[in-house]
Amino acid sequence: MWAHRSHYNAYCAGKKPRKCTAHQLFEMGTPVIELLETIDFEDKKDLYRIERKYITENKCINRVFPGRTQKEYMQENPIQREKLKAYLKKYRAEGKDKASLNKYKQKVQCPICLKKMSLRTFKYKHSCYARKEGQTEG
Repeated sequence: MWAHRSHYNAYCAGKKPRKCTAHQLFEMGTPVIELLETIDFEDKKDLYRIERKYITENKCINRVFPGRTQKEYMQENPIQREKLKAYLKKYRAEGKDKASLNKYKQKVQCPICLKKMSLRTFKYKHSCYARKEGQTEG
Protein backbone atom coordinates (compact mmCIF):
# COMPACT_ATOMS: atom_id res chain seq x y z
CA MET A 1 0.00 0.00 0.00
CA TRP A 2 2.89 2.35 0.74
CA ALA A 3 4.05 2.08 -2.89
CA HIS A 4 0.61 3.13 -4.15
CA ARG A 5 0.52 6.04 -1.70
CA SER A 6 4.02 7.12 -2.71
CA HIS A 7 3.10 6.96 -6.41
CA TYR A 8 -0.11 8.91 -5.74
CA ASN A 9 1.78 11.65 -3.86
CA ALA A 10 4.34 11.87 -6.67
CA TYR A 11 1.53 12.07 -9.24
CA CYS A 12 -0.17 14.89 -7.30
CA ALA A 13 3.15 16.75 -7.08
CA GLY A 14 3.60 16.45 -10.84
CA LYS A 15 6.58 14.09 -10.64
CA LYS A 16 4.78 11.08 -12.19
CA PRO A 17 2.94 11.55 -15.50
CA ARG A 18 0.64 8.50 -15.37
CA LYS A 19 -2.26 7.87 -13.05
CA CYS A 20 -2.68 4.45 -11.44
CA THR A 21 -6.11 2.90 -10.82
CA ALA A 22 -5.24 2.68 -7.11
CA HIS A 23 -5.31 6.48 -7.04
CA GLN A 24 -9.11 6.26 -6.95
CA LEU A 25 -8.81 4.90 -3.40
CA PHE A 26 -6.76 7.86 -2.23
CA GLU A 27 -9.07 10.36 -3.90
CA MET A 28 -12.01 9.00 -1.85
CA GLY A 29 -10.04 9.28 1.40
CA THR A 30 -7.62 7.10 3.30
CA PRO A 31 -7.96 3.46 2.20
CA VAL A 32 -8.22 0.75 4.82
CA ILE A 33 -7.18 -2.89 4.48
CA GLU A 34 -9.66 -5.30 6.05
CA LEU A 35 -9.32 -9.04 6.63
CA LEU A 36 -12.28 -10.69 4.90
CA GLU A 37 -11.63 -14.28 5.89
CA THR A 38 -8.91 -16.55 7.17
CA ILE A 39 -8.35 -19.54 4.95
CA ASP A 40 -6.25 -22.68 4.76
CA PHE A 41 -4.93 -23.48 1.32
CA GLU A 42 -2.90 -26.26 -0.22
CA ASP A 43 -1.02 -24.22 -2.80
CA LYS A 44 -0.97 -20.80 -4.43
CA LYS A 45 -3.55 -21.84 -7.03
CA ASP A 46 -6.17 -22.18 -4.27
CA LEU A 47 -5.20 -18.77 -2.91
CA TYR A 48 -5.41 -17.18 -6.38
CA ARG A 49 -8.77 -18.84 -7.03
CA ILE A 50 -10.24 -17.33 -3.84
CA GLU A 51 -8.72 -13.90 -4.58
CA ARG A 52 -10.19 -13.99 -8.08
CA LYS A 53 -13.60 -14.89 -6.65
CA TYR A 54 -13.53 -11.78 -4.44
CA ILE A 55 -12.39 -9.56 -7.31
CA THR A 56 -15.15 -10.74 -9.67
CA GLU A 57 -17.98 -10.78 -7.11
CA ASN A 58 -17.29 -7.36 -5.58
CA LYS A 59 -16.84 -3.90 -7.01
CA CYS A 60 -13.09 -3.69 -7.30
CA ILE A 61 -10.53 -1.46 -9.00
CA ASN A 62 -8.07 -4.32 -9.42
CA ARG A 63 -7.61 -4.96 -13.14
CA VAL A 64 -5.36 -8.00 -12.68
CA PHE A 65 -7.31 -11.21 -12.20
CA PRO A 66 -5.13 -13.97 -10.70
CA GLY A 67 -5.09 -17.08 -12.86
CA ARG A 68 -6.72 -15.41 -15.87
CA THR A 69 -5.29 -16.68 -19.13
CA GLN A 70 -4.54 -14.60 -22.19
CA LYS A 71 -7.43 -16.31 -23.97
CA GLU A 72 -9.92 -15.36 -21.19
CA TYR A 73 -8.64 -11.77 -21.23
CA MET A 74 -9.12 -11.47 -24.98
CA GLN A 75 -12.65 -12.89 -24.77
CA GLU A 76 -13.56 -10.38 -22.05
CA ASN A 77 -11.96 -7.42 -23.88
CA PRO A 78 -12.76 -7.56 -27.62
CA ILE A 79 -11.50 -4.00 -28.17
CA GLN A 80 -8.08 -4.97 -26.83
CA ARG A 81 -8.09 -8.02 -29.09
CA GLU A 82 -8.65 -5.82 -32.15
CA LYS A 83 -5.92 -3.40 -31.03
CA LEU A 84 -3.52 -6.31 -30.56
CA LYS A 85 -4.34 -7.74 -33.99
CA ALA A 86 -3.69 -4.37 -35.63
CA TYR A 87 -0.43 -3.91 -33.72
CA LEU A 88 0.83 -7.40 -34.60
CA LYS A 89 -0.05 -6.91 -38.26
CA LYS A 90 1.95 -3.67 -38.34
CA TYR A 91 4.82 -5.25 -36.35
CA ARG A 92 5.07 -8.20 -38.74
CA ALA A 93 5.00 -5.92 -41.79
CA GLU A 94 7.83 -3.82 -40.37
CA GLY A 95 9.71 -6.99 -39.43
CA LYS A 96 9.67 -8.20 -43.02
CA ASP A 97 11.31 -4.96 -44.13
CA LYS A 98 13.97 -5.23 -41.41
CA ALA A 99 14.62 -8.91 -42.18
CA SER A 100 15.50 -8.04 -45.76
CA LEU A 101 18.09 -5.57 -44.45
CA ASN A 102 19.72 -8.16 -42.19
CA LYS A 103 23.13 -8.66 -43.72
CA TYR A 104 23.51 -12.17 -42.35
CA LYS A 105 20.40 -13.36 -44.18
CA GLN A 106 21.63 -12.07 -47.53
CA LYS A 107 22.85 -14.75 -49.91
CA VAL A 108 26.49 -14.79 -51.01
CA GLN A 109 28.42 -17.10 -53.29
CA CYS A 110 31.60 -18.81 -52.19
CA PRO A 111 34.39 -17.85 -54.62
CA ILE A 112 36.06 -21.27 -54.20
CA CYS A 113 33.22 -23.83 -54.45
CA LEU A 114 30.59 -21.47 -55.98
CA LYS A 115 27.84 -22.54 -53.51
CA LYS A 116 25.23 -19.96 -52.51
CA MET A 117 24.62 -19.55 -48.76
CA SER A 118 23.89 -16.95 -46.12
CA LEU A 119 26.70 -14.62 -45.10
CA ARG A 120 26.58 -16.02 -41.55
CA THR A 121 27.05 -19.59 -42.79
CA PHE A 122 29.81 -18.49 -45.12
CA LYS A 123 31.77 -16.59 -42.46
CA TYR A 124 31.37 -18.92 -39.50
CA LYS A 125 30.64 -22.43 -40.76
CA HIS A 126 31.76 -22.85 -44.35
CA SER A 127 34.92 -24.90 -44.75
CA CYS A 128 36.21 -23.09 -47.87
CA TYR A 129 36.17 -19.76 -46.00
CA ALA A 130 38.12 -21.29 -43.11
CA ARG A 131 40.75 -22.69 -45.53
CA LYS A 132 41.01 -19.33 -47.28
CA GLU A 133 41.49 -17.49 -43.96
CA GLY A 134 44.09 -20.04 -42.85
CA GLN A 135 46.14 -19.46 -46.02
CA THR A 136 46.24 -15.69 -45.55
CA GLU A 137 47.44 -15.94 -41.94
CA GLY A 138 50.47 -18.14 -42.75
